Amino acid sequence: MKNTSKLWFVAIFLMTTISCSKNADLSTKNTFTTNDEFVGVDGSSSNLASIGNPYSIILESVTDNGDNTWTWVWSVQNPNPGNGNNGTAQGLSHWGFSFGACVTAANLVNAGTSADGISWTDFSPELAIDPSQSCFTRPGLKFDFGTIGSQKSWYRLVINRNLPVNNNASGFYKSGSRTGCGTFSFPGIGCDPIIIEIIE
Repeated sequence: MKNTSKLWFVAIFLMTTISCSKNADLSTKNTFTTNDEFVGVDGSSSNLASIGNPYSIILESVTDNGDNTWTWVWSVQNPNPGNGNNGTAQGLSHWGFSFGACVTAANLVNAGTSADGISWTDFSPELAIDPSQSCFTRPGLKFDFGTIGSQKSWYRLVINRNLPVNNNASGFYKSGSRTGCGTFSFPGIGCDPIIIEIIE
């Protein structure tokens, strides 16, 4: 009888643990905030390290447009706006990210920025190194639009390939002299999975 009670206890414990783990995974789906150390433009560490992440980046949607193009939409928000002191972050100046080898400039159809997610300002996307910061030195797409206070800003990119989400895509941000620049991982555009054919 004692062994049966112990087995029931272990079974209930494992089911509760797995259930909580799944719920935690669902609550963070499509959401990633930056978590690297924040380096000022002068190379010094920022006091933002004490609060964690300066900007919250959310993959809002990926839409099949029905014409062999797909629209990706992200939002960026500054949850602790301020002058960069006492755990606050200065407003985002701009941000961007790089792609895997499967994406070239020819795959970038259109891009846009928005203060409300409704009215968009379009621009022609290109891959280039952003010379205004030294934290990220690879060619990437730059969204030259920032944040105001704690309001969300919206960003979209239309590509001509159906690609998966990469939750560890590489991005960068640039802000004021105190918050500086930095790199982070976020839910971005991935490449097709590698298929290994087994020949018997």
